[in-house]
Amino acid sequence: MIPGPIISGMTVDNLTQTSAVLHASVNPNGLTTLTSFWTNVPGSTGPLEPTNVGSGNTSVPIVSSLTGLTPGTTYQFQVRATDSDGNTSISGWMSFITSSTSTPIIISATVDTITQTSALLHGTINPNGVDTLATFWIPSSLGPLVTITIGNGTLNVPTVFSLTGLTSSTNYMFEVRATNANGLTVNSGWISFSTSGSNNSCITPVISNLSPDHVTAGAGTTIVTVTGSDFGATSSAEINNSPRTTNVLNSTHLQMTLTASDVSSAGTKTITVNNGSGCESNALTFTINSAGGGGGGGGGGGSTHYVSVITQNAGNISNISAILNGSIDPNGRATTAWFEYGSSSNLSTYNETIHVNQGSADSASALAQSISNLSANTIYYFRAVANNTYGTKKGSIYSFQTLANASNPNGAITTVQATNKTSTSAKLNGVFFNKNGVPATGHFEYGKTASLGSSTADKDLGTSSVSFSKVAAGLAPNTIYFFRAVVESQGLTYKGNILVFQTPKISIPTTTTTTTTTTTTADVEPEVVTVESSILKITTNTEDVAIGNEIEYLITFKNTEKKNFENAEIIIQLPKEVSFIESNFGKEGDNDTVVFKPGILIPDQVGSMTIKGKVNSKASDDSVFITTAIMSYNIADSTENKDEIAYVTNHVIEGSGLEANPLFGADFLPTTLLGWLALMLVALGLIIVGKKIYEKYAMKTSRTGTADHIDHLPM
Repeated sequence: MIPGPIISGMTVDNLTQTSAVLHASVNPNGLTTLTSFWTNVPGSTGPLEPTNVGSGNTSVPIVSSLTGLTPGTTYQFQVRATDSDGNTSISGWMSFITSSTSTPIIISATVDTITQTSALLHGTINPNGVDTLATFWIPSSLGPLVTITIGNGTLNVPTVFSLTGLTSSTNYMFEVRATNANGLTVNSGWISFSTSGSNNSCITPVISNLSPDHVTAGAGTTIVTVTGSDFGATSSAEINNSPRTTNVLNSTHLQMTLTASDVSSAGTKTITVNNGSGCESNALTFTINSAGGGGGGGGGGGSTHYVSVITQNAGNISNISAILNGSIDPNGRATTAWFEYGSSSNLSTYNETIHVNQGSADSASALAQSISNLSANTIYYFRAVANNTYGTKKGSIYSFQTLANASNPNGAITTVQATNKTSTSAKLNGVFFNKNGVPATGHFEYGKTASLGSSTADKDLGTSSVSFSKVAAGLAPNTIYFFRAVVESQGLTYKGNILVFQTPKISIPTTTTTTTTTTTTADVEPEVVTVESSILKITTNTEDVAIGNEIEYLITFKNTEKKNFENAEIIIQLPKEVSFIESNFGKEGDNDTVVFKPGILIPDQVGSMTIKGKVNSKASDDSVFITTAIMSYNIADSTENKDEIAYVTNHVIEGSGLEANPLFGADFLPTTLLGWLALMLVALGLIIVGKKIYEKYAMKTSRTGTADHIDHLPM
């Protein structure tokens, strides 16, 4: 009697607070076998992931993903396997414990920059290792005023919200709440504040920056731009409480004119803005340096210890990140500094970088912080901000624009057809052409719609051009999935074309039909491949191409093993820049593919096929496109599926191919009046010559009564 299936290798990994991935291996022992997982999880006891592992004599890995678990709880699972003779093997129970619950921590909730109609609400939150959302609330709101994603780190994250439309002389309350992915919510408790009072219905302005904030004594008439909020059409800018000529540009910017006498001698003076009796702004310091030199002002609050802040140009700008720069002078007092940034030109709403200690020196030092997760080809605004015991000072607002995704100066990427598809997993493939040999990492995005939504872990791709792969597990049987390759390198993100695959149905063995299922290597971590395949190659007849050129691909393949290749299939993925014309083998498939099925290849057998295409208008000058070929097969007497990837790159040069040119190009016609006159004279001469020939020919035919064949016209 043949013993039943053999179960081994039971393990658990990817443990979180609410999920786990179960693993085991089953040897069918020569008979078609169906396996399943069983658990003590309420509502998910089993059978889970029924899988046909075939009828071989080697161990086959199986996997099942559990979700909806309770944090900090002990669970058990076992594996059952039944063969076609009815023999059933059942493993023992294996226990595991989900991660314990983590709760977000609200570090602080504060309010500042309070005016008659607005206030800035602040909340600092530690996600405590779990994806967390921060929200701001007021008692009268039916929902959050704003929702901010703060990630899953373990550091304190500052958040801010600008609350506007308030009423003067009114008490308000707000609360900060933090909710993590486990559904746990904490709150700060209600924080109270009061808006400024009004007088004669005027609104108190706020000023945040002067530009310039200093001059050299004797500089003469000086125009100063004042930045702030709540400026009105009749606002008046003042120096030491004395009004000066004022030009209000808008509610956040005005210009004041300082006279020559205002800046005739060294010292400091205060700048304010007045909207009417009782509605005067805060004061900033304007510095007049001695003619011998001296540092800049800094917009202080009337004290030599007020921090000095200067915003400087951003650097290291990519399509998704930048480094913000500034200069901070603590003026001898302990100072913290940060940046405000956002897409609003006046930073009415903004994000904050981490607040850092800038020391207490009496001299300026650099402030530089990196920001990421930006949108490509977008203008961002930012300013440096600092605070010491004398108050908060904000620098001028600067801007920068992120690079467009299309710039991609370091390489090109393409997604390659998925392979090793099972009912619950698939091997995703891609190719990255590393033009300049820079470090890169790659992963895959995938999902049940073109919006994707899931992602594999990042993989180090080194500094060479590579093909790379990753297994997506926990998929649903008989389901269509979308996916693409993604590479990040030196601040740039490269996204490949989106391709589609479908997982197969689960095969259930019966007593009347024997089904053989080929085991795949999907559970084996694939490698990054930097060397050229000895089994599959693809080349082109030229490297440099232009729009309109025809391009010919040669695909060669060889069985380098000592056993037959079986079920061999080759899929060539043409890039969007190349339109298919013809091929000598195979047929055109979906999504710009050509599919050829050699079937069986005996040892040392060599084959080839050719494909002809045409470079279309989707190609852009000086770009690189990638054409890939992937060959899937299994070796005779083996249950292992294998695949090989080959690719070739082409460089698009300026101009068009010959076949794109008309008989007479654009340069044939003259572009000047003299040229047109010369062309008309040539045409007139041809008409006269033609007329002479015709008259001579007509006289001849009138004498003979016959006409020569057109090929014998006299010349």
